[in-house]
Amino acid sequence: MKKEKKKLFLSILLILIFIVLVLTIKGCFTGAKIKFIERKDKNEISINDLVQIGDTEQFYVIDTNNDETTLMAKYNLYVGAIYSEYDEKNNKYYLEKTITDKDNGYCLQNKNATGNIDKKSKTVGGVYFSSNRYWVDSKKYLLPQYGKVEYYRSDWVDNNIYNSKFKGDKNNNYSIAYYIEHYVDTLKSFGLKNITGRVLTLNELDKLGCHKSNFGVDCTEAPDYVTNSSYWISTAFNDTFVYTSNYDIIPYNGNNRSSNYVGSYLKFDKELQFYSLAGVKPVIVIPTSILK
Repeated sequence: MKKEKKKLFLSILLILIFIVLVLTIKGCFTGAKIKFIERKDKNEISINDLVQIGDTEQFYVIDTNNDETTLMAKYNLYVGAIYSEYDEKNNKYYLEKTITDKDNGYCLQNKNATGNIDKKSKTVGGVYFSSNRYWVDSKKYLLPQYGKVEYYRSDWVDNNIYNSKFKGDKNNNYSIAYYIEHYVDTLKSFGLKNITGRVLTLNELDKLGCHKSNFGVDCTEAPDYVTNSSYWISTAFNDTFVYTSNYDIIPYNGNNRSSNYVGSYLKFDKELQFYSLAGVKPVIVIPTSILK
């Protein structure tokens, strides 16, 4: 009798081990808390479905196939700096606070981190795009790994200059990847596996319903999570200016200052003239199997 019970126990244990192994291989057993908050169809993953990872981080589905699903953050990250409203008289924005890892919610999504929405509002969560023009060569032509252009300083729409290698805190190795890769590491610490991060491209912004027209920018077709903040797009306008989500073009280093600037890009200028800074809104790619 005891032998039969022991055999039964071992059989059940082996079955449980087998189930865990299968789920792990399929990517379903990650240890991360992942759930749908809003879902169009319970039997399939749909564009604009809302997914939550962990207790706070929410994302919308912007693309999906059998292998991968691309998610866009609901809000910008709480990073960078807070600047005042625009001072029309002096043509400046003034630094009010530098956001650091000592602040509550640092480098997590925050609905108040709106970037530079307009001149009458504070910039919350603004960052520099990069510390140098790493996407061009010495002649200021776009490097081939980032896209193709036919003419100098023109026809630069189809490019993607996000590069995870430029994630350092030193001037020659800083870009917004510093924050994106930090955020990806945070999501991995929640138990999420096989995840990569980046930011939106201009082509993706257009597909999401935010178009540039002869009359300005038309985002009437875009969902709220696309338009609720200003954030950097990984598409360069030329060797100096980079697009933001409202189709503004801002110098990569904030003030179009000299590229040999000796300050730290994690320490922000006390004043910004003419331009304020956009925020960081992550796009992540995960295995589709995790959501099934």
